[in-house]
Amino acid sequence: MEWGRQYARLVEMLDIAARETKSPAIQRSPFVDSRGNVQMDEITKFPIFGFNGKVLGIVTYRHDITRTIPPVRVYQIHRYFHPIAEAIKRSLVFFGADTDFLFLPTEAQIYVFLLRSERYSNKEIARFMGISDRTVECHCATLRNKIVDGDLAHVIHILKRKMSCDENSIQS
Repeated sequence: MEWGRQYARLVEMLDIAARETKSPAIQRSPFVDSRGNVQMDEITKFPIFGFNGKVLGIVTYRHDITRTIPPVRVYQIHRYFHPIAEAIKRSLVFFGADTDFLFLPTEAQIYVFLLRSERYSNKEIARFMGISDRTVECHCATLRNKIVDGDLAHVIHILKRKMSCDENSIQS
């Protein structure tokens, strides 16, 4: 896969940067595992020095920071690696909201849903998406029809709680 070669090249370039600058090099990049699960990796490369001040090796610290990034960005990472319907499905599973939906939302609806979970107003969502406030309201109405019990606010609340209370999240 092409993204795999790009990822390997990125890791190699970080090694080179840490070795040449003799200081830590940090990079964030999207990653997908063999099961198709996505994450945002943060990789830090630390040079290890000998007594003569030369770099003897590079230590790598890598961790998943996906739970610390905005939900819309999580969807965009899924979208980078998967077709729209698959990205929406995998995003809802990631957020633990897949069982709250009777029908899969469209791409515009998932954006509205995720932006609402980030506390954006309809006006701000409309501006972000390049649509009218009324269209955002229509997307919200359609989302209610696709959600179990039609309680959009409740599902958004659950998503926000799951994202902020996740044991892997880092509060900043």
